[in-house]
Amino acid sequence: MSILNYVGYFSFFLIILQIINQVIILFSPIKANIFTRKYFSWREVNRFIEKLAERIKEDNIEYGMICGTGRGGGILAALLSYKLKLVPVLVLDRKYTIDDTKHERSSLCIEQKVILDSQFQDLLKKPVLLITPQSDPGVTLNKYKEILKQSGFSGGIDKCALIASERTLDVDLRYVSRRYKPDTKCRKFPWEKNNPDLMEHPIHL
Repeated sequence: MSILNYVGYFSFFLIILQIINQVIILFSPIKANIFTRKYFSWREVNRFIEKLAERIKEDNIEYGMICGTGRGGGILAALLSYKLKLVPVLVLDRKYTIDDTKHERSSLCIEQKVILDSQFQDLLKKPVLLITPQSDPGVTLNKYKEILKQSGFSGGIDKCALIASERTLDVDLRYVSRRYKPDTKCRKFPWEKNNPDLMEHPIHL
């Protein structure tokens, strides 16, 4: 058997492995394991956003503002804005904290009030979409919904997460792309590459 035959068999084997990998990703797209990539690709994120934009258009909702929680939420808000004819974007940030006495981790929302210039006051009466990459168990989304309400937004506030734990089933998420079990190790998002893991390096109380 010639070297070309071996190369051909090896190439065929690699193609089969790639097909198996794609099938696994198709049926378990958010789990991180030996068969899937550690991070979502930008193409996958864009696909999430395109499907979300289609659902919003089908629901015939015209959001006056898209509000992203944290850095990842800000990126998603910007991507979605382009799909919805440049809806204004607002980003609200938070930090992760850990209570050493209880060994519990939570997110600490930066307390702030949203103040709009007079020329944007009409946005207060329009619906707002609050978006985050991942929700578990949904405390941060609830907190920022309250902050927006206290800031005068009266047009309704919908919450959205690309991926959400089953612990958020009791949270009123209007849009969610995928659900996962609380003990699932999920894939991370592409903007998290080579950056500090905020959830693994929280502020100690």
